[in-house]
Amino acid sequence: MKRLAKAAFSQNSLTAPIVSTFVYLISVVRVVLNGNWPVTSSDTAMFQHIGWMVFSGKRYYIDAWDPKPPLTLELATIIAYISNGDPHLQHTLSVVSTIVAGILLTYLISHITSEITGNQFAGLLSGIVFITFPVIHYSAVFGYEPKYFVFLFGLGSIYLSRNPKPILSGAAAAASAGMWQFAIIFPIISFGIISRRKSKDLILKYVFGATIIAFISLLPIYLQGGLVAMTVEVIIAPLYA
Repeated sequence: MKRLAKAAFSQNSLTAPIVSTFVYLISVVRVVLNGNWPVTSSDTAMFQHIGWMVFSGKRYYIDAWDPKPPLTLELATIIAYISNGDPHLQHTLSVVSTIVAGILLTYLISHITSEITGNQFAGLLSGIVFITFPVIHYSAVFGYEPKYFVFLFGLGSIYLSRNPKPILSGAAAAASAGMWQFAIIFPIISFGIISRRKSKDLILKYVFGATIIAFISLLPIYLQGGLVAMTVEVIIAPLYA
């Protein structure tokens, strides 16, 4: 029993993500048993539809207006390509990918909290308390929810900057900001952690990782001739909204 308790509260414990997995599954089963599958929301339907549109030959920001940064739409497009344009399969994969992101996010919350506080029980509780909010475990059932990935990449960048793995940290931070404007806080935090080590090599590697992701995310927009439209929709329009 003592060994089991020690494993449950260990810093690298999978207890919190295992609990979150069961909670997500309960949410899915509940929707299916009520005969509401598939269920979606206006936001998830819009993101998934834009992904399907680009799969069908349309262009980002030109054929569909959206104020979100490019990685949000590009991830939806990747899911559309994997599903070969089948809307039902696309929706199912969107739900699965969002749930997986939520489970990994629970692990990161638990692990980072435990690492910072030195208290394994605090880490376990932080992960479990996060998943108890209905909006967290229920929203994933509706389909592709970008903010799960925003916080997954954002907290991932913080975790990787503490180890440190600067290239991966920079890449994760850029991916987070590349999905939501307000996620710029994550590059600020992770870069600050890297900078405290006062190593020029680590800083350059961090910038390199971030630059690679920025280049990859902007390249499709550039090739489609959508940089001007993206600037208007993602940067200018939100300032006046």
